[in-house]
Amino acid sequence: MLEVLDIRASYGRVPVLNGVRFNMAAGEFTGVFGRNGMGKTTLLRTLMGEVAATAGSLRFGGQDLTRLAPHARARHGIGFVPQGRQIFPALTVAENLRMGCVKALGDARTTIDSVLAVFPRLQRLLDRAGGSLSGGEQQLLALARCLCGKPSVMLLDEPTEGIQPSICDEIVETLKTLRQSHGIAILLVEQDIDFLRELSDRILVLEKGELIADFPSASLTSQEIAQRYCGLQT
Repeated sequence: MLEVLDIRASYGRVPVLNGVRFNMAAGEFTGVFGRNGMGKTTLLRTLMGEVAATAGSLRFGGQDLTRLAPHARARHGIGFVPQGRQIFPALTVAENLRMGCVKALGDARTTIDSVLAVFPRLQRLLDRAGGSLSGGEQQLLALARCLCGKPSVMLLDEPTEGIQPSICDEIVETLKTLRQSHGIAILLVEQDIDFLRELSDRILVLEKGELIADFPSASLTSQEIAQRYCGLQT
């Protein structure tokens, strides 16, 4: 479904991605791991079109999206939940969800109701301002807003950052439910190795903008991943 073919990207004259290549199948959960500054977030931003690729191509469902703007990629079925969530703090939860209905045909309410069935915690918060929610609730809202766009693949950047463990567990179960009920594929950047292994079928490792490993998530323990690719003890 998603083909990333030798993608390169840079910030000015500084190269960040150096020929990244991988494929994802429909419904596949793929993790992206690596130390800080290795190009993980830039990879997601390039796939979303927020950073222009300087070489290579992105094909999605057989179509070349390499030169399309972010909103056009969203309409093709790519959703993005950025690091820091980037909800609209002055808008209510309901208004944030309506902002996500870029592909909703007819009544956006129908789309929102179907999303709230997956995120029941948000139902009682619909009239609350997004900025008044806890970090975990904001992360759930960001995921729900993305789902309102009816994506076929979701790009998630550090979804556990700064949120409590109970919400992390809820996110895991919610994403597993989405996989079963909607067949959504997910490309997940995450530093929490246990969270990454819990969700991912396979894990890609980036180092200095290059893909240096691609392995089934169950083939290595969290400790082995940390030791092998970060030199860390867990």
